[in-house]
Amino acid sequence: MTAASYAATSLTSVVQAYSLATVTSQAAASAASYSAQTVSAASLAAQYNASMANTPQSGSKNASATLAANSDAITLGSSATLTMSTSNGFVFKNDEAYTIYESTDGTNWNTVGSASSFTFTPSYSGNYYFQGYYTLSGGFGQSGRAATNIITIVVNNTNGSYPSQASSSATVAPVQLRTPQLLRQRQLAQSTI
Repeated sequence: MTAASYAATSLTSVVQAYSLATVTSQAAASAASYSAQTVSAASLAAQYNASMANTPQSGSKNASATLAANSDAITLGSSATLTMSTSNGFVFKNDEAYTIYESTDGTNWNTVGSASSFTFTPSYSGNYYFQGYYTLSGGFGQSGRAATNIITIVVNNTNGSYPSQASSSATVAPVQLRTPQLLRQRQLAQSTI
């Protein structure tokens, strides 16, 4: 391969890389806009705490329960503590049981805790929904149960969302295309044309 054909090939690769970086940057800008809309919608959902489809438990009898979290937005790698507060009119309590359910879509629920307090440490960013359920039995054959409210915790990635990571990469790519070696190759290619 001659120096001229090598330089022309290198220039073509540089132009293609720059073109791809530009396309990636535009896609990242669009994705960032959609990401901002998603965060806004998640915040609104958390604020109004809309009811979910297929909640694991509902209703109450002789008891009440409320679920709360120390934070409704955390970053990936950190934790939130959920606490269930309960009340009942029983003088004698034989057994009390707590269940905390988790969902990422509001439809499919999994049991994640069996105490009145639960530490949530997510592995993935996204929106998580939680509901608690409290049951008890008392003296003289009494029983009680209560489903809690549903709470939402939004988990953000500290490295940024996919759109922000793509945008960052697109910003770095054109800078890397201006290294002295690549500039020399471009000059050589232009001088041999």
